Amino acid sequence: MRTVLGIDQGGSKTYAVITDDTGRILGTGRGPGACHSDAGMARAMAAVAEAAGQACAEAGIAPGTVTAAAGGLTGVDWPDEADLVRKALADTLLIPAERIQVVNDCLIALRAATSSPAGCILCAGTGLNCAVRDGRGREYTFGFYIREKDQGGMALARRVLQAVYDAESGMGPTTALSDRALALAGCGTVDDLLRMQVTGKLPGGIMQQLPLMLEETALEGDEVSLELLRGFGRDTAAYAVAALRRFHMENSAVRVVLSGSVFKCRAAALLDTVRASILSSVPRAVITESTWEPVIGAVLLALDHLEGTDAAVIQQHIKRDAQRFNMVRKTN
Repeated sequence: MRTVLGIDQGGSKTYAVITDDTGRILGTGRGPGACHSDAGMARAMAAVAEAAGQACAEAGIAPGTVTAAAGGLTGVDWPDEADLVRKALADTLLIPAERIQVVNDCLIALRAATSSPAGCILCAGTGLNCAVRDGRGREYTFGFYIREKDQGGMALARRVLQAVYDAESGMGPTTALSDRALALAGCGTVDDLLRMQVTGKLPGGIMQQLPLMLEETALEGDEVSLELLRGFGRDTAAYAVAALRRFHMENSAVRVVLSGSVFKCRAAALLDTVRASILSSVPRAVITESTWEPVIGAVLLALDHLEGTDAAVIQQHIKRDAQRFNMVRKTN
């Protein structure tokens, strides 16, 4: 039996999925998040080993016996990094490097959404990335060109804190975010909150919780919260527009995929703004949200390179098993 391994590694988690060559999911695994360029290759590969080991155990196969693997890993932002990570994966997974594909993690999210060779992906998770393929062999990924103020959930968290500080200093309007942020941090005053941030003493996990708090206050109608989401939507949409203009695709009916945990936001202000901002510059764009989790895209990328597979059968099995294994982001 031929098997493939898909890997999705981001800043908050590492997923692994094993399927056979017809797309039937045989095993899954999960490990902690890591980025090799920040946390070090050893830590990133330890997370991969944990997730892949669980998937192999569930599938009932020995590590190192998979036919092919594909990984979408955060931090693969330069051409030489793909080769570096591929070698590390080969050593970790105990399979030859030539049987492993490595791409930036946003590209597996694009493959999870479409089999078309042309498309654009805007992925907002812990950080932000954007990539485009023109269907004629050209590809561009923003990577380190993403501005710090736009870096996904972490950037949203910093924007929330700044809105609280602006409300306190009089530079901005009052907001329900202030009391919520103080309660979340266990602070009595905004001065205390600011000092904790400046001195690096914010409670662990608070930066991950602030975007969720923002979502709640926006749903309650807090205007500052709504404008924060609109502003973030405009800023992130600009990357997709720039990516499409790079390859002169702004007049084409290209698919633009929104993926990542930030775009799961229940407050309509965010997605509505992203869509409107993209369509104002790329009026024929087809804007969709990713149906499957990105790790499914890694599996599909690996299956794309296996000879003798049936795309229709793979699609049927993936559609069924992704639901069964809770890997569906949105039911259309």
